Amino acid sequence: RARSPLFAAESWLWARPVLESLAPGPEPLGPGDIYHVSVQPCFDRKIEAARPSFEVPGASGVKEVDTVLTTTELLELVLGASKADSPQFSSLPPCPLESEALTDLVLGSLQAPGRPQPLICAVRGNAGSGGFMEHVFREAARDLFQIDLPSAPLEFRTKQNEDMREVTLQDPKTQKTLLRFTAAYGFRNIQNVIRRVSKASAAGSDAVKDCGHFVEIMACPGGCLNGGGQIPEAKRTGGEVESSGSSGQAARRQRLDALEQLLTSGEGTAQVSPAEHPLVLPLYRYIASKASSQATATGAHDAPLDRLVASEAARSWLSAEWRSLKVDSEEIGR
Repeated sequence: RARSPLFAAESWLWARPVLESLAPGPEPLGPGDIYHVSVQPCFDRKIEAARPSFEVPGASGVKEVDTVLTTTELLELVLGASKADSPQFSSLPPCPLESEALTDLVLGSLQAPGRPQPLICAVRGNAGSGGFMEHVFREAARDLFQIDLPSAPLEFRTKQNEDMREVTLQDPKTQKTLLRFTAAYGFRNIQNVIRRVSKASAAGSDAVKDCGHFVEIMACPGGCLNGGGQIPEAKRTGGEVESSGSSGQAARRQRLDALEQLLTSGEGTAQVSPAEHPLVLPLYRYIASKASSQATATGAHDAPLDRLVASEAARSWLSAEWRSLKVDSEEIGR
């Protein structure tokens, strides 16, 4: 079982090499020396961060993520910090893209040579929930069937509703379906997928294959860009009430499309695949170098990424124990 995206990105194992480089010597910074805040689009990430299983190994009581703030809460904190006798936040100009304020503790200056833009997005489209399914589909087509897909965003077909979409890969010669990936957003669609898979499982392995090879589920309709913790759309004036029917769905889709356009193609944003991200290869090499087995760690400093990703060291470091919320709640209450 793997870590969730939150803890794969925010866990102590990623911060450790940075802290070791910042405070080398006999007393390097430890996990209790930093307070780790993560900004997320979802309130459920708060529950996830509170799980006792996500504590720094060997540091009892120290959380890998101390606090989770939603984007709405972050905006409220910034606006609340504005005093009556100081400039209001809304009146301040945006931070210039060439400003050193756009500096990351791990990546360093985001204006370093070789980085065309200071902001990074992993895919060109379908990035509203991180772009994970888009990336996995492309990698599966390349690795399993030696098919390189065009760089344009994948075209998903709408199924029962706009939050239930599907993309397939056909054999160029026989038109046989090689891959079928499904995105199911919202609890209603998740329940439908579970019923379908359960029914197929009872019918046999051939029926299960018809359910597809990969299913991405998100509790929020519209995905993470429409997460419960995201900054809501400004209320309309003049007493207008947004329709909950087709016009309301169209307005939501229009807003989400605009947000995704900013995410993937906004000013200062470059599309960089995960394999080309400037942080990924050094971190995987760090994991391999710290492997318990000396034989496993040998050659880690110059190993290629494809070998490191599939290594036992990476699987061990990125694994996590997932238990029911009931079990975690009982442990927290002790």
